[in-house]
Amino acid sequence: MNPDQSNTKPVGPFSVLSGEDLTGKRSRLVVLTHDAGVPEVLLPTANTAVALFLLNDEVPDATQVEVEPLIPGKTYRTITKDAVQPGDKLVLADVATAADKGKLRKLPAAAGFYVRLGIAEKAQAAGYLVEWRFAPQIEHVKSADTITGAADLAALKVQTLAILQAQGLVA
Repeated sequence: MNPDQSNTKPVGPFSVLSGEDLTGKRSRLVVLTHDAGVPEVLLPTANTAVALFLLNDEVPDATQVEVEPLIPGKTYRTITKDAVQPGDKLVLADVATAADKGKLRKLPAAAGFYVRLGIAEKAQAAGYLVEWRFAPQIEHVKSADTITGAADLAALKVQTLAILQAQGLVA
C-alpha cells in the first residue's frame, strides 16, 4: 500500500459544511470552496463554475450536508431549468436567476464558451429530475458572425484560465 495515500477518502458521499441556506436545493450541483480554510459548499455563482458535487441533503446555512463527487461516466438526477431530450448537452442554468442556481439546462444557442457537465439520457420536462451522465467538457457555440473569431478566442482563453484556477492548477 502507498503510505502517501493513507488517510484519503474512498469514492462516495462525504459530509461538509453548507456555506449558505440550501433548504429545498437537494439534487442540485454545488461548488466546493472554503471559508477561512474550512471546507464548505455553495451553489454556483458563475455560469462557468466547475460544479463537481451533487447535493444529497437540504439544510440551512452552516450545517453539515452530504455531497457526492461527480464521477465521469456515472449517471445522476438533477433538476432541469428547461425541457431536455436524450443526447442534449447539459450546462449550468443561468445563475442570474437565484432560483435556478445548481440546476441544469440545455447547451444554449447563444455564442460563447460553456462548461458542459454531461449528457441527458432521458427526456424530461422543465423543473423535474432528469437522468444524465457526467461527461465534462468545454463547449464552444460559434458566433454566426464570422468576424468575431478573435473575440471567441479571447473568451476561450478567459474561460480556460478560470477553470484551471478554480481547480487550483494555476495561480
